[in-house]
Amino acid sequence: MKSKIEIKKYLIFSFFIIFISYCGENVEVTATSSTSTSTSTTSTTTSSTSTSTSTSSTSTSTTSTTIVNNYSVDNLQDAQVVLKSLFLYQGKVDGLNGLNTRNAIKEFQRRSGLVVDGVLGPNTKSALE
Repeated sequence: MKSKIEIKKYLIFSFFIIFISYCGENVEVTATSSTSTSTSTTSTTTSSTSTSTSTSSTSTSTTSTTIVNNYSVDNLQDAQVVLKSLFLYQGKVDGLNGLNTRNAIKEFQRRSGLVVDGVLGPNTKSALE
């Protein structure tokens, strides 16, 4: 059975942990308590117990970051790069207005709520940017 001193230490430590978590401080606390008892009869040790307890409390905060790319779409090759990053265009980035490029532009226009014509006009360029 634990002694009154050990119980008081435990209560003070518990109060400290609750207080720190309530204040929201970013503090890590580690406490160690160990007891050792041994009983001997006629010079033979019959039992030996060692107990170690470690408690840790950590308060964390999370932040999120939004990265906004300021990418200018000046020509068809730039549009192909952006469409490829959106997984709408799987062809080679060559700057040519082929069937795959037109289909990717049409799909982008559908998803963006633009007029679907497959042409890289000013509205489509600004939406890609």
